[in-house]
Amino acid sequence: MTALDTKLGWRISDAHLPLGSMGFASLSLGRDRYFNYAAQRLSRATVNHLLAGHMNPTSNLPSNDQLRMLMDNQWELSLRAIGLPMPGASVVEWFKAVAFPQLQLEARVREAIAPVGVVMSNTTSAQAAAWLRAVQGSFGALRSGVSASLRSSAYAWAESWAERLERATKAELLRVASTFGLPYGRELLTRVRARCDEIISQMSNAKGNHFLNQPRTAQRPPKDQPEKPGP
Repeated sequence: MTALDTKLGWRISDAHLPLGSMGFASLSLGRDRYFNYAAQRLSRATVNHLLAGHMNPTSNLPSNDQLRMLMDNQWELSLRAIGLPMPGASVVEWFKAVAFPQLQLEARVREAIAPVGVVMSNTTSAQAAAWLRAVQGSFGALRSGVSASLRSSAYAWAESWAERLERATKAELLRVASTFGLPYGRELLTRVRARCDEIISQMSNAKGNHFLNQPRTAQRPPKDQPEKPGP
């Protein structure tokens, strides 16, 4: 027994007890098993939440019905987080206020037509008719440059807005998936895609009529009618 007492740490002082004794090994083994059990339980709870996080245990409704009801309650909150217009809102007004604000549009237009202003300011003084002909003659060479600048600005805006929409959608997807599970996240993306299709369709239909609602400037009378003299 003396040899076993020495090897296993029985009947010796705690100060001389090696860390690798059977008592410490048993304790370590118990903690390892507990850690493994806790990790398995946490993993199981996480998977269950991802698969059925939208389910209400107190509800007797089917899973799809619960998912649809939950999405209906949270839909406007997600639209607001992503930056898309609310159902029933004017898409044109949303586009001018949020997607492409009027001030931003005017700034890009001023940048594109800046060369025209330079030409007008550098045209030598002359009688009104001669000065007008000189300026109009210069516009032909500038037209292609202005058009290219406007197209470049439009593509730059579209790229910037697409990146912004993508970031906002990813952030909202992570939020809802962690809160309500993966089926809810899949349903959110389905609805966002359908909403974007609606916005594109409404903007395409409104494109032709948009300028009809804008205030018009006074038009010149036909050439066969004399202009009214001023006061």
